[in-house]
Amino acid sequence: MSSTASPRPLALVTGASAGIGHELAKLFAINGFDLIATGRSEHTDQAAADLAQHGVHVTPVRADLSHSEGVETVWRAVEETGRSLDAAVLNAGRSIGGA
Repeated sequence: MSSTASPRPLALVTGASAGIGHELAKLFAINGFDLIATGRSEHTDQAAADLAQHGVHVTPVRADLSHSEGVETVWRAVEETGRSLDAAVLNAGRSIGGA
């Protein structure tokens, strides 16, 4: 386990690659939180780069949380920080569209 020393709090935001999850992650970044930002699409890395422009450290994690392997991938990323989470927004979801 590697520890990244940071005086900033750490937040996990699932579904941070787009939509409401991205906007919530942006609010955390603006307020000085380092982030673990997850998404299942190729937009995850770009979203993380955009969030990092707020001067915080962002760890992008691409994972599909509808499968246990994806959940394990995200949890490993949290553990690898060597830090405790100060906040978590569990926003991962899949839109099926329609009325």
